[in-house]
Amino acid sequence: MNKYIGILLVIILSVLTGCGESIYSGAENTSSKEALIDDFDFRFLKNECDVIIERYDDYVNSSVSLSEKDLYSYVSAVLSCSGFDIVKGLDSILQTGGNDIYGTAAAVIGHNVIDMNTSMYLYKQYEKAINICADYKAELAQSNHTLNNTNLTLCGLAGTMGTVVNISAMLLNSSGGGANELQLTEEGLTDFGKDVNPTVVGLGLPSFLKEYNLFIYNLDSGLKLSEDAAAMLGDLLGQDSFSSVFGELAASLRDDKSQITEDSLINYISVSLGITIPDNIFPTVP
Repeated sequence: MNKYIGILLVIILSVLTGCGESIYSGAENTSSKEALIDDFDFRFLKNECDVIIERYDDYVNSSVSLSEKDLYSYVSAVLSCSGFDIVKGLDSILQTGGNDIYGTAAAVIGHNVIDMNTSMYLYKQYEKAINICADYKAELAQSNHTLNNTNLTLCGLAGTMGTVVNISAMLLNSSGGGANELQLTEEGLTDFGKDVNPTVVGLGLPSFLKEYNLFIYNLDSGLKLSEDAAAMLGDLLGQDSFSSVFGELAASLRDDKSQITEDSLINYISVSLGITIPDNIFPTVP
């Protein structure tokens, strides 16, 4: 049972920052700085994650430096608003062992089946969470510091789940409507590959990448956040092989120079999903 201690700690931290009644609610000085901070921290009790996000968005736009605690609250709020549910994820992980990253992600993000509209909504939410983590990580690196273990775990989860969300958005938007939804399991991705036209996917991918020109950057950022926390996430998920399983996914998304490119994504779609993209997707002009 020790391998689940990490999960319980994350849940406890979520409860501490997300539930409870203000300790200043019965005090006379409810407008003190401490009282306001406390009331702000416990907005999660009323599911007011939007209030948290708006507050920290204002901080960032005003160039106010965030603390590690601010980072935790900020990213937690973004994930919470998107339907992130570590408790349901834990139940799924305990049942499946966490080997199926797509299935694990489905439980954690709260969507077993995902359609195009949902995939794009989640893409934007996870894009935000990943960028918050990546920017803060880069800021810490300037002074030779790293994320604390709590935020490393949270950002690692955001990166892992964001990777699955991003891949789903890419596939659904490149399918040309050939498949309207995607079941988030390894088997579901294989079935998806059987329902789409390879040529349409080959044509649709460049259009998608052009419209969402930061897609590759966001996918790479999410992978790096997850890889940084791979060992800790493996312990968190109660699955020692998680880091190697995720490592295989990351490797399949990159080329031989460890870069994510349009060609490497086509290779992932072809090799891992069985959607053989034609070499010459444009017909030869007579």
